[in-house]
This record gives sequence, structure tokens and C-alpha cells, in this order.
Amino acid sequence: MMTCEADAYFDTLIKQPGIHLCIILSDTCPDCTSVRRYLPVLQDFYPQLAIHVFNRVALKKTVVSLAIEGVPAFLLFQDGILLKRWTDRNPKPFIDVKTFIDAGLTKER
Repeated sequence: MMTCEADAYFDTLIKQPGIHLCIILSDTCPDCTSVRRYLPVLQDFYPQLAIHVFNRVALKKTVVSLAIEGVPAFLLFQDGILLKRWTDRNPKPFIDVKTFIDAGLTKER
């Protein structure tokens, strides 16, 4: 997928009705590898979320416009509105990601 197409797809996707968790990963990031391993568990915990995974390289415009400073990055949207973001360069263990999501969902309600 070309970069401009990925950015356009991201923009369209987050504006869809519902709650979307967008996860931006890199193929060369060791922390991203661990996130990939627990993605199925996240889906089991949060069936109400549409979870989308993107490669950082494919989202050049989006990464710049959202000032994403590191990966893995987690962005929680509802109906096009950014509810919560976690985009630093630190590792993101499952329990911390779950806490992040829970806080975003609580804020949303």
C-alpha cells in the first residue's frame, strides 16, 4: 500500500461510527513484536473496539500530523474524535495497554 493511500485509509477509518483503537507499529521495533503477540488477547478483552494495526512507514503524513514520537503508538478514537493517545518511545506491556484503554473508554462514557 502506498503511503498516501494508507494515510487516506487511516483518516477515513477513524471517522467511521464507533470506537477505534489504532495501533502503529514498526517492523524493526522489539517492543512492537511483543505488542503483536498480545493483539488477539486485546480483541478478546474489548470486543466492542475495532482494533486496527498500521505500519509506521506507511503512515508518514499521519505520524507527522499527530506528532507520534515513538512506537508502539496507541490512539483511541470515537467517531473521528481522538479520545486518548499514548505515543512515547517506552515499552507497552499488556497490563499498561489495558489500563490505557480502560481509561479511554471511561473518559468516553
